[in-house]
Amino acid sequence: MQMSMKYPIDIRKAIYASVVPVKCDTERGTAFFIAPNTLVTARHIVAQNAVNGVPVIISTDKQVLCDVEYIAEEGVNVDVVLLRCKDYQQEDHLKLLAAEFNEDRQLTIVGYPKEFGNCSDIISMEVQDRLGNRKEDYDTTVVRTDSLAFTSYKGFSGSPVLNEKGSVIGITVNQLGGSLGYASIKSLATRFENHNVVVSKDWQSEDFSPCGRGTSQRQVEKAVGYAALRYNRDLHVSNATLDGELDLFAQRMQSIDLEEKLRKIESDALGYNFDFSESLNEYQKGDYDNLQKILYNWHNSHKEKNFTSFTLKFFQDNYIKFSELIEEWHRSQKQIVLFKGKAGMGKTHYVCATAERLCKEMNVYLLFGSRFSEDQDFESQLCSMMGIGENALQKLNGKMMEENSNALIIIDALNEGATENFWNVAMKRMETLLKLYDRLKLLITYRDDEDFDLSIPCSIIELRGFEDNTQEAIQKYFAHYQIDDTDSNIQKRYFAEFSEPLFLTMFCVVASHDLRYMMDNFTYSDLFHQYIKYRNDMVSKGVDEDSHRNVTENALMKFANYSLYYNQCSDISRQKARHYADQICRNRTWSNNLLNWILKENLMLSTGQQGERLMFGYQKMGDFLMADIFMHNKMTDEAKVDFILEKGTRREYASYRRFIIALLSEWELTPQLLERKIATKMHHLILASLRYHGKNNQAILKWMQNNSIFSVRILHDFLQDLTLEVFMVAHHVLKSADMAHRDKAWSTMVNKEYSHRLDAQWFADFISIIPRDDTDQGWGKVVVLLCWMCTSPHPYVRGAVMRKLVEIFCNKTQMAHFALNEFFDCNDPYVVQVITCAIYGYLLRKRDATEAAKIADLILQFFYQDHKAPEDILVRQWTMLTLALADELNGISTYFGAIKPPFASENPYDLVVDKAESITKKYFGESEGSWKMYETLYGFSDFRRYIIGTNSRANSDVFLKKEGTHVKTLLLADIILMVANIAKHDFRWNDDLGKLDDNVYSEGRYNNLTERFGKKYLWLALYKADALLSDHFEVADGCNCLYSPTEKDIELTPYPWHTREYSRIDPTILNASDTQDYTSFQADELENVEMVTNEQWLSENHPIQKPRLMVKDTDGSEWIVLTCYDGYRLDAEEGTVKDLFLFSNAAFIKYKELEIFWRWAAMQNFYGRWMPERRNGSIDYLWNEYPWAETYKRTLRDVDDWENPDKGATFKINLSYEAQLQEEWIGLDEAEMYLKEVSIPNHLVMEALNLYTAERGVIRAKSDNTIVARNFSIGKMNGLVMRKKYLDQYLSDNNLALVFYSLGEKYIIQKGTYQSMGQRYDLSGAYCYHDNSFDEIQPMHISNTL
Repeated sequence: MQMSMKYPIDIRKAIYASVVPVKCDTERGTAFFIAPNTLVTARHIVAQNAVNGVPVIISTDKQVLCDVEYIAEEGVNVDVVLLRCKDYQQEDHLKLLAAEFNEDRQLTIVGYPKEFGNCSDIISMEVQDRLGNRKEDYDTTVVRTDSLAFTSYKGFSGSPVLNEKGSVIGITVNQLGGSLGYASIKSLATRFENHNVVVSKDWQSEDFSPCGRGTSQRQVEKAVGYAALRYNRDLHVSNATLDGELDLFAQRMQSIDLEEKLRKIESDALGYNFDFSESLNEYQKGDYDNLQKILYNWHNSHKEKNFTSFTLKFFQDNYIKFSELIEEWHRSQKQIVLFKGKAGMGKTHYVCATAERLCKEMNVYLLFGSRFSEDQDFESQLCSMMGIGENALQKLNGKMMEENSNALIIIDALNEGATENFWNVAMKRMETLLKLYDRLKLLITYRDDEDFDLSIPCSIIELRGFEDNTQEAIQKYFAHYQIDDTDSNIQKRYFAEFSEPLFLTMFCVVASHDLRYMMDNFTYSDLFHQYIKYRNDMVSKGVDEDSHRNVTENALMKFANYSLYYNQCSDISRQKARHYADQICRNRTWSNNLLNWILKENLMLSTGQQGERLMFGYQKMGDFLMADIFMHNKMTDEAKVDFILEKGTRREYASYRRFIIALLSEWELTPQLLERKIATKMHHLILASLRYHGKNNQAILKWMQNNSIFSVRILHDFLQDLTLEVFMVAHHVLKSADMAHRDKAWSTMVNKEYSHRLDAQWFADFISIIPRDDTDQGWGKVVVLLCWMCTSPHPYVRGAVMRKLVEIFCNKTQMAHFALNEFFDCNDPYVVQVITCAIYGYLLRKRDATEAAKIADLILQFFYQDHKAPEDILVRQWTMLTLALADELNGISTYFGAIKPPFASENPYDLVVDKAESITKKYFGESEGSWKMYETLYGFSDFRRYIIGTNSRANSDVFLKKEGTHVKTLLLADIILMVANIAKHDFRWNDDLGKLDDNVYSEGRYNNLTERFGKKYLWLALYKADALLSDHFEVADGCNCLYSPTEKDIELTPYPWHTREYSRIDPTILNASDTQDYTSFQADELENVEMVTNEQWLSENHPIQKPRLMVKDTDGSEWIVLTCYDGYRLDAEEGTVKDLFLFSNAAFIKYKELEIFWRWAAMQNFYGRWMPERRNGSIDYLWNEYPWAETYKRTLRDVDDWENPDKGATFKINLSYEAQLQEEWIGLDEAEMYLKEVSIPNHLVMEALNLYTAERGVIRAKSDNTIVARNFSIGKMNGLVMRKKYLDQYLSDNNLALVFYSLGEKYIIQKGTYQSMGQRYDLSGAYCYHDNSFDEIQPMHISNTL
């Protein structure tokens, strides 16, 4: 046998066994097994079998008779057949792979040629694809690349063409002069599959060209081996949210799917005649952001009751998800993601697992920052490590374009390799390259507990250990290491620490050897030394040494000593490490050398491209070993303290930081160091050491308090250990700072806890703090921390904290008083806004009149003395509404009546220090963030166009100036100038804040969860301008959108809710359970039309479903519909859908006018929605403000009786209900919220029956809290019903009847479209309820055929 194949032994063995000679009459050739009893060969070899019945025989270890199975019909020129063995099977066979033509790949043909061995010896030859064609019998030709001297290729017919992995990509069928032709598996795939032959389509995984997926998979496999100790795939605990976000970023198909969905919505919007179609005349296809803006603006400026049913259906089906799709699509377009986390959180493990998972579907390259060298060009090193050839990123991008895929480059642990300067230059280069190569994605990781700043724009994903999967991780790790914790004592004791993957790993290794050791208190240093001790057993065996000599620990301590004292805590050279290892264990060959075994056990890792440097396998372990070395050196105590202070306070010694943090946690000299004044300059290192829970924690916490040094994370993590006194010291320090300084020092820390929507669950857990002691002192600490977190510019943070405060205040009413007392004079209006909003929300939920009065007294005392008021429009809003609520609950007018707007304040024009001509692009500062702030206020931004309003006007529609009988509007340019001056001078914006906003971008106008500091200052300036303008100018109601206001539009009293900035947050809603429909009602069944054909269903003779106007509760009580949608949408024949839509409204009418209405209504077509209804819920008041608050009462002008337009006998009807819409859900997941729009009995009913709005969608009696009306849902039936007993009482007391006018549509549509098929019917009907019974005025019928 002669084979020159360069295959691993297992693949070579499979090829030997699978490729066999075949003969039929005088024809000889080659066949190969593709299944235990199935082979493939060339058809022309077995031609005599079909003509003369000559047997086909293959030779294995014996002669085997085969049947021929043709994969092509007679006359079709396919020179390939299947052979099925008779009475023979074997295990070895080859895989068929439908691969693409590729000139770059090396191939092998294996067969039994006649020229060598007379068709009895197996021979291989190396070939390469040369030409693709479309001939029927073969589609690819190859050229030889070996040196065998063939003159004839007879016998090779039927031979497999193998790729580098031994998969069959073709069958040799033809000789073409000096070359061969083969039929590719790809060209035959369908034919094979029709004969139940398996064909793999994953050819990319076996593409070993330089830019092929197979090459990238090998690179990942090798890189994962390098990660060694840091990655164990058996212990991987996946995070579904994290994986979803990484997939969205990396995978091309995710982006394509999103684009297809967006394109479908766009196509629907442009392809049908909707009400908004004219507004799309100038729309450019593909500009989805603009499409969203157009639809948003059109929807908000039109009333839904006037929408056609198709337009309404379009918005119901698409509008909410359109925003979400655009948001996801933008995230999928990002090219750089920073995957950050603190040391020990498992970043390397997670990117290894991600690389292994994704490389099966796309090209992935896993690289390590520690292997890059500063003295070589970054791009050359990158391409070399990726294995794609020199400067081949352009080729890789082209390859990805051909495959319609992306390539993901992962660089792990940037701050374990070269310097920050090197990486900044390298990342700037990558930013430039990625702009050229849009199919390349870059995922970079580094620890965020060091001052390592990358100045490139990127999305950020944070890994915080196992998070919600900690329990799963513990179970998986304990099972792997066989740790018995049946009573869960260990888990309970260390559960918080076990969320850190490094700690859990170390613990399990040690505990699996000696669980008793882990039951005592221990330090991180103890843990690492014990871990090394158990590793030493394996190392000692490898080097043939007595384990009691502890050669492993000795070597690692020497490495730590050298790194600390001679290499600034950085990696040590391999040469030096070898020198130390040889000193400890002399005269060893490399196979049993100490360094070799330490590397094998992954206690040290090779770094640098050639492995010329070594780093500790666990960097944290190295830090603690260095700390141990330092503690026991011979320096004087004073010299040691000096050494640490020097290294810890100077930036050039940044490489010492991890070691110092480890040292401070257990060092006996830490208290002495804390006595030095200069120690405050390294406070971030001192505070960072607290997380190791060492013996110095109490001393550090006391030092922190004495020096007024605080951090969000320390106050949070050590809340149980710190006293209220410590929190109050922090409180007063923060309160005494000016806002700009505090934002730079404190708010940046808050932002670290929430920087992206992925952090939502983490942040919810973070603020769900329960003090150990259920006391005022315990809850006081929680309230102080939460309130100060509201300095964050991120709306989501403030929204989530506000809802948490409402929850706390509801359970601990004294905490509302505490918060108000401590924060009423806080100089950050965001904080006061949140607290006053939360207090209002808590009082709305509790409805405690006494408590409301107490709070109202405080509000008057703190905010409304000497005819002054808060200079923030939202603080005014929440405090005024709270005063009004106190009056409502107590049946008085004392509190709200005590304030008399407008108030005494400074004229906002007097705050304009810098005139318009002096405001340039650098007005706010030189930084990019300050420039973005200028652009937000003066550029083409959503803030300027839609918030301030310049998109549609040059003048304010709220603030007016009365001059005699004339009313003038203020220029928006003046208001913008006020905002600029207030932000810069009153709130003291500076360029240091601008630098914080470099590379930070708000998400958009529609769903801002995060915002820049610059936006915070602009919002606050606008809120202040609104408050002061309200005091000095006339005010019109902003919800009316007036273009030419007149004197009659001027409001008598300028309330905050008249301004455009009026907040529509509902602070009573704490979670999704507060917005659930009631689903327990029962109603009559709808008609069953499943067995009715489309033709029958659309027949005019088919009965029309009546509206269901009454439901029953589980207790048998009856409830009457006031407004209701109903109907069904059922799949029908041939991809169609039966769609029935019903809509009923009820109105009150004087009983004496019922007969007039009856005669009139019997002749009407109610289709067209021209009768009174409340299809558009109002956003101008909150659910719980109905009907008592001024916010609602100002809308009463929209609630009028309706009079029939006919001459002669007339009647009036009064719509039985009103509707409220909640659009603002900040701090909650809007996708989980239901009951966004709710209906309510009209205000006359509410007042007559003494009702109030309780839980969302529920209306109760004030006397006994009985539920009188509620919103409900039964399948597609949903609306508002009223308890019959109370409705009857109202009708009787007021001599009224209830009349219903119903409308509907009935049609068939093609599934997945808005295209109706056949006749489309409009429906109409009318009914009446009086004297305890229903009557039919007009039966439900087809109205457009009347």
